[in-house]
Amino acid sequence: MSTRLFRGLLTAGLAILLTARSVGSLMIHEQRSPYDFETTLATVEKNATAQG
Repeated sequence: MSTRLFRGLLTAGLAILLTARSVGSLMIHEQRSPYDFETTLATVEKNATAQG
C-alpha cells in the first residue's frame, strides 16, 4: 500500500470517527418537566389574562 493511500485512509477514518462522536451532542434529549399539568395550565391562563 502506498504511503499516500495510507495517509488518505487514515485521515478519512479519523474524520469519520470524530464526526460520529460529535453527532451524539446534537441529539435532542427529552427532560421531564418539574411542573404538573395543572400548574402549567394555571400559569398559561394567568399570563394570557394579564396580556389581554
